[in-house]
Amino acid sequence: MAMSFSVVPNGRGRSIVALRSSTADVVSDLEIDTTEKSQRSLLEARLVMESSQRAKIAGAAAQAAEIEKEMAKAMAAKEQEQANARQAEALLKQQQEREVAQRALLTERVTREAKEAREAAEAALVAEQARQKAEEEARIQAEEEAKAKAAEEARLAEEARLAEEARLAAILKQQQETERNQRALLSARLTREATIRAAEQARLEAIEAKRAEKIRFRQQPKPKDEESTLATKYGAMENVEERAYHILMDLGLFHNDDEEDEEM
Repeated sequence: MAMSFSVVPNGRGRSIVALRSSTADVVSDLEIDTTEKSQRSLLEARLVMESSQRAKIAGAAAQAAEIEKEMAKAMAAKEQEQANARQAEALLKQQQEREVAQRALLTERVTREAKEAREAAEAALVAEQARQKAEEEARIQAEEEAKAKAAEEARLAEEARLAEEARLAAILKQQQETERNQRALLSARLTREATIRAAEQARLEAIEAKRAEKIRFRQQPKPKDEESTLATKYGAMENVEERAYHILMDLGLFHNDDEEDEEM
């Protein structure tokens, strides 16, 4: 700043030293000081703002990185869950396929055994019918032979009686005794045959009763108490094959050796 000094008279013979400065220089210095202060204030404010912005950017970047990390974890967990779900679905599908195959094998086995049992039962029925027919034919033939024999014996006896009428009474008595013996033998034979036929008839009736019982067992619906008894009986059998076997036995599709021998 440029300054000048001057002596000014004051009317009393004295002078005053005055300090004068240039107005323009003073104004210029003031403006410079004001400008520098403003610039410093602006610079400080700018630095504060930039520091705040950098802090916000750093915070936002850290938050974004954390969010990205959480999203990555979530995606990994979701992919792992999907992989586990796919694996579980594949295992379930394999198990279902195995169960279907096992049921198919069991169904095939039961069907085959049922078919074999049905064929065996049909063969047994045909054999039984053939046996009964043969026995009936044999019985008829035996009766016819017995009748023919009796007729022949009667004819011979009659011829002998006519031929031996002149014989002595002793011979006639002996012949009559012989005839009585023959009649006794014939009567015993007829009695024995009747007993055999009665026993055969009883056996056939017992077989028919068993068949009727099997037919009754197959009839549906059954009384509640009978259904409960059957459910308890079959429910106690844990083995599926054993349960199927007993069901087929009760339905008459299977015959054990004792029953077949009894029917034969």
